[in-house]
Amino acid sequence: MTLYKTTPSTQNLETPRKSRLLVQKAARKCANDIWQGLCQEIQSAADAGDLKEMYRGIRQVVGPKLKKTAPLLRKSGEVLVEKPQQMKRWAEHFSDLYAHEEKLVESALDSLEQLPLLHSLDLLPTQLEVSKAIDSLKMGRAPG
Repeated sequence: MTLYKTTPSTQNLETPRKSRLLVQKAARKCANDIWQGLCQEIQSAADAGDLKEMYRGIRQVVGPKLKKTAPLLRKSGEVLVEKPQQMKRWAEHFSDLYAHEEKLVESALDSLEQLPLLHSLDLLPTQLEVSKAIDSLKMGRAPG
């Protein structure tokens, strides 16, 4: 590219382009050879029934397992790293959260709009309603 900058011409531009294409092609071939080798190792381990070696190869392909945890802080702002400390902090947080009883303000309740009661929801479902609900379930699926 430096030659092209000093003396611009089509030939001086094509030379680095061809070189770059050759390098990219070689890099892709190397990467492909590595992947093919890993796949072959995993497949041969699976064929031989060597599960330990097969899973080792899979872990090598997938990479290390990442721990996805957000940092947890003490009340003082110090970062907690160890799991038991974090669990204690969560217990402390929720016990503080629910420790005091909320006081209900009657005026706030009085300001809420009263919706009409639906007494039909208190009735037991009819046999027709139960039959419709069962018929609408998908086959081979658990309802819960």
